[in-house]
Amino acid sequence: MRVGIIGAGSIGNHFAHSFSKANWEIVVLDVSSVAIQRFQEEIYPGRYGKLPDGIQFTNSYQDFENTNFDFIVVGTPPDTHTKILEQISRKLTCPVLIEKPACTPDGQDFNSLVDLVNRHPSDVFVGFNHRVARSTQLLINVLETSTLGRLLKVDATWDESWAGILKAHPWLDSPSASYLGFTARGGGALFEHSHGVDLALYMASRFDSMEITGLSSTIEFSKEGGCDYDKVVQIHAKLKSGCEINIHQDVVTFPAKKKISLEFENGLAKIDFGVEGKFDNFEIQGFGSQDFLLSGSFEKTRPDDFDQEVRMIEKYLADKISIENHPLRARLGLFTAKFSAVALDVANKGFTSILIEA
Repeated sequence: MRVGIIGAGSIGNHFAHSFSKANWEIVVLDVSSVAIQRFQEEIYPGRYGKLPDGIQFTNSYQDFENTNFDFIVVGTPPDTHTKILEQISRKLTCPVLIEKPACTPDGQDFNSLVDLVNRHPSDVFVGFNHRVARSTQLLINVLETSTLGRLLKVDATWDESWAGILKAHPWLDSPSASYLGFTARGGGALFEHSHGVDLALYMASRFDSMEITGLSSTIEFSKEGGCDYDKVVQIHAKLKSGCEINIHQDVVTFPAKKKISLEFENGLAKIDFGVEGKFDNFEIQGFGSQDFLLSGSFEKTRPDDFDQEVRMIEKYLADKISIENHPLRARLGLFTAKFSAVALDVANKGFTSILIEA
């Protein structure tokens, strides 16, 4: 099996490492020779050790497009995703995963990406890897076989200061050096930390629906250090059923707080991600006639997030899971992008919005 990875930055390194462990042939494309050199000499050796001999590199789209791939990963900044998918779809017909966030808040960018996804010859995925975390999948499996009743509320928090991100990207001296510090480019708390939004919507889709009937949001913006980004985000949404969704995301909290909780008629469920930097802790509790308590912890590292994505990609390619049931299917990631863009618009205009399903 051969994978093409577009982007030699942090995400490209993560995916190259995970695909290498799964014994895939790997070709990395980046138009920047500097980025490729940094991949080879700094990022990969610094994170994982010796660079595998089998990884090939190119800065030529022509050479890349003339290669036969079983799968492609787009691991570039969000404001490049639409243009890249448009370019590679002209010649390459294999399935594609686009790293999160799928696109920028711009409505034209979103609509163009949706059109390209619909026209791509094969299936498209969006890489919200916390959907496929072992803790998330265990929680879902247990809840789907339990009788905790109707989902009443979902609370999601994804708070992490820039410090943690910059530590993983030492070649960036500040958020202004990349898309991270610019809301319009897909950075800031709302889009860069959209795992919170995504997990809340994913859980709602599994145990209720994706039918949003109301949304309100407040956002604190910042132009510090030459940036222009959303710093702290608070969102409240309501489903058609009456279920409430509360989401908080920021780029100031240290140490990071990443968690989700679900309240049902007869029970509660929650996950705390990255506890002490190395554990996902989960707890499921039933009340009344459904009285039980299940709790535990998964030890994990940052590479585990991408290992899980690769496993789910392999399951899809082996026909063990259909695109309609795949947790990484593009429809979900695009809905997260649309929801986030509406939340941004609502905060700017100060009204409550009805969100149309993507």
